[in-house]
Amino acid sequence: MPALGFLRDRRRMNVLLSRGRQQLVLVGSLEFLRESSRHATKDPKDELSFVVTFLETIEALRKQKAQRGGPAATIITPAELLRRAR
Repeated sequence: MPALGFLRDRRRMNVLLSRGRQQLVLVGSLEFLRESSRHATKDPKDELSFVVTFLETIEALRKQKAQRGGPAATIITPAELLRRAR
C-alpha cells in the first residue's frame, strides 16, 4: 500500500476538508488516491473507507450544480491546467 501519510488519519482529513467556507480547492492526484484505496471497502473498520467515500463524493458533486450555476466540483488535469495558463 502506498504511503498516505496524514491522509490515512480520518480526523485530519476531516479538518482539511471542512475548512472551506465558500470554495475549496484541492491539489493532488486522484489516481494516487484511487490506487491507494483500490482494495479498500466502505466498512467503517477499514481505515481507508473514508477515501472511498471521498472519491464517491467528488464524482457525485461533479454531477450536481453549485449555487453559482456551474458544477459543484470540477476536476482539472495537469495538462488542462498548463493549457489554461498559456
